[in-house]
Amino acid sequence: MDLAGSSGQEVLAVEAGTVTHVGSIAGRGTVSVLHSSGIRSTYEPVDPTVSTGSSVARGAPLGRLEDNGSHCAPTVCLHLGAVRG
Repeated sequence: MDLAGSSGQEVLAVEAGTVTHVGSIAGRGTVSVLHSSGIRSTYEPVDPTVSTGSSVARGAPLGRLEDNGSHCAPTVCLHLGAVRG
């Protein structure tokens, strides 16, 4: 899902969980959080402020939205994905 945003906007966790990935995929900053439901949410492009293994609460900041010329150009958007398993 693509959500409209602005460069530097805070990116917040959709639900409590454990950060399982912080890094770069295809040149874009990414953060993934595993939730107790078994769903893993992934956010990109993000300049992360969390570390792998960190516990986060619902609504906790994960980082800031980056403006890196995504497919939403000329606007900035957050790609939020969710998978189970």
